[in-house]
Amino acid sequence: MSYRLLLAALVQLCIVDRNNAEYMEGSVNLFEDDGFSFLGHWMIGTNIGNGTDGSWLLPAFPAGYIDVTLTLHKPLIDNTLFELALYDDQSGSWPKLMPNKSNGCRGHDRVWDINTNLTRDHVAIQFLLDNDGNDTWTKRILIHEHLSTHWWWVYVVKCDFDKSEVGDYVRNDMYYKIHWTQANVNAWSTELSLHEQFQNTFHAVTPWLTLSLFVVQCVSYAVFWSRGHPKGYVHAIVKLITVVLALQVVAQIFKMAYWLHLTYSGYKEFGILTFSFFFEVTANAVFLYLLTSIFGFGWRLSVSRLHKRVRLALVVICVAFEIVDFALFVWASEYYPDEEITLYRYTEHPQKVYGTLMLLFGLLWYALLLYGSIRDQWNGIITELQRNFRLFVGFVLLWSWFVWPILAVDAAKTFPIDRIDFTCDVITWCMKTLSFFVLVVMTHAANPYQDRFMDLSQTMTHARYTKNEDAAAVFDESDDDDDDDDDDDRAAGQKYSASLQMNEIKKATIFSTKAAGGGGSKRQKKTKKKGLFKYGMRNQVMLESDDDEESDDDDDDDDDASDDEQDAVEHRQAMMANAGNNITVSAVSVDAIKNEEQETLKNNGE
Repeated sequence: MSYRLLLAALVQLCIVDRNNAEYMEGSVNLFEDDGFSFLGHWMIGTNIGNGTDGSWLLPAFPAGYIDVTLTLHKPLIDNTLFELALYDDQSGSWPKLMPNKSNGCRGHDRVWDINTNLTRDHVAIQFLLDNDGNDTWTKRILIHEHLSTHWWWVYVVKCDFDKSEVGDYVRNDMYYKIHWTQANVNAWSTELSLHEQFQNTFHAVTPWLTLSLFVVQCVSYAVFWSRGHPKGYVHAIVKLITVVLALQVVAQIFKMAYWLHLTYSGYKEFGILTFSFFFEVTANAVFLYLLTSIFGFGWRLSVSRLHKRVRLALVVICVAFEIVDFALFVWASEYYPDEEITLYRYTEHPQKVYGTLMLLFGLLWYALLLYGSIRDQWNGIITELQRNFRLFVGFVLLWSWFVWPILAVDAAKTFPIDRIDFTCDVITWCMKTLSFFVLVVMTHAANPYQDRFMDLSQTMTHARYTKNEDAAAVFDESDDDDDDDDDDDRAAGQKYSASLQMNEIKKATIFSTKAAGGGGSKRQKKTKKKGLFKYGMRNQVMLESDDDEESDDDDDDDDDASDDEQDAVEHRQAMMANAGNNITVSAVSVDAIKNEEQETLKNNGE
């Protein structure tokens, strides 16, 4: 009962004026269509009958039905004849009609000049002889097929449209409503075109699978919340991944409602589907932002925080891209299916445009990832292992998120005609879920290797590296968990030169946009005007610290720094850069830095 109430609420919320479905309705104009008005197409299955020769042609063994209702704009006074013609996808039928509709008529002087060599079936339409009145005509037509599945097209035809004495009826719109049904299937598949078979089952299952992944992510969120310092702190990356999965679950619930409504009513409510795609596009925009900021710019892989202008630019680009994606959905789902030649979603123009855009964006994204990974490793921000990990995961995501949409266009041509959309939908869902799964595993609190590649703590310590001639001896990063590590660090600390300016490494993170120096005066903290992409030294000016956020006033203060102070900063940075040439790069946490400083001061005091 609760399920039916939920489904009814979704239907009432999302219902739209235009229904285009297994129930198909609309208006046509024979004069504008040159005597051939397209009503709709559908894929019908087979029925071999009872096994005896020719039994498949008997009325008891149809493969499908089509119920047709035609309504004139006003009652017909003088009798005139129209034709309802059915064609299929065999080479001698619709493929010959489509290039030139004039092939459908042997002449244009009489209505019965229709070319029966092309039709699979045709029925005379006589409004005055119909029991529904002289403005409405209804008919159930049995469709017989026993060999293989075919697409079927239905047209209203009037070969003498330009010579008809009742031109007023020909020139005005004719309203139609048709209802296709399968005859040789169970109730679960009756309302579905054969190329849509199993779609309702698939979309009734996928929300629960995605919900399972969402629950796994919620567990990670809860663990981060309980272990956070301070308690309750959860990094924005974890929050955004949780939001993405929540939006994806909601989108798939709406899609499930769409297919269940079609299964039981025969109507495709595109309002429900539009809601589904709205949530899905929103999830895609957030996920695209995560992919670009994490892998392209190294957010929490190599840097603590993206500059606010970089973040704003990424948000604008991702939202704009998904707006285009939404426009393509409207084109593909609500307008494009009306075309006579539209058969499969994955082989038509909207998918080709979408796939091309995704491919171009993906190539730019991976180029940014490649450049950023090599740059960060070259400047000593990440290790070679971290760089390779970043490149490998990025390559997987490139194929699963960006490349598959265009590959689907060619892959669709290899599947059976009654499984093209279904198979591509399954693969598409698997690819998207794989992309989500990769990010969930990378950031999950239960992943024992999570902190080796991503630092999701409030104060970033994972990717802190420094260059110094004694760095290899002092900050040697080892995988061993021996208790001797502390002793080694003490010994190395004694060898550490007092000239190394420990204050250059900030307490919060070395990726700060402020000049290092700690507790000096405001005048001592001023540096040159920062840029967005300045590498080659420890203080990465592209970033802002998570626990020492900078305000816009700092940017204005930087412009007022004196030339003497700027020269001093440049001189100190140049000395540090020169000291780091050809030196092994190792990781060091803030606690290690404090211990080394205390040991140095203690030794100097002795």
